[in-house]
Amino acid sequence: EIKQLPLNDLQSIQITDALLDTAEQQVNRERHLDAWNTLLNAEDVYRKHNRLELLSRVHWMRARMLHELKEFDAAKEEIDRSATLAERLGSEEYKAETAYLLATNLYGRREYELVYQLIENRLQDSRAISLKNAIHFHNLAGLSRGKAGDLYEAEIHFLSALDISKHLNQEQYGFLYGNLGHVYSQQGRLNDAIKYLALDFEWSKNNHQFGSAS
Repeated sequence: EIKQLPLNDLQSIQITDALLDTAEQQVNRERHLDAWNTLLNAEDVYRKHNRLELLSRVHWMRARMLHELKEFDAAKEEIDRSATLAERLGSEEYKAETAYLLATNLYGRREYELVYQLIENRLQDSRAISLKNAIHFHNLAGLSRGKAGDLYEAEIHFLSALDISKHLNQEQYGFLYGNLGHVYSQQGRLNDAIKYLALDFEWSKNNHQFGSAS
């Protein structure tokens, strides 16, 4: 399972602007038209006040929403706009976030080798990636290797993500159990698969994350 990165999951960026806050809540409630209109308003405000960091987040949120709607071409355009602003701002955190969105876009297009190449390049410079983001990068790397049939590499990335999660609030990352359990089932390691899928089901039940359990 791919996990989207909510705004409040960023480690070093503190977004307190009311418009972005509202749009985030609307996206989470799947009120996409309302969120789109809120972001149009936000874009106008941030351009007038030259708030490039917030404008970058507008494009980032639009890309995330379009990806969820499987509008991959339109999402790519928003990713490029966000990436351009991230470069101007010189923010490594913004660059990492935009790279993750690009990787999910490629994953949606089933370009699994390109996903892995992009993520590997990012993971080589671990200083530029927060622990939270590293978990999601490893998770997406594991998913892409699994889709490409490289189950050993997929297992390594999921285990790496779980290891990193021990340094944070591990309860947030129970979806990793399901992804690892799925790899074990494909490898024929059924006892391990049952163990981790059971952990995922328990996590899903406790956190109302039934997409992962299914």
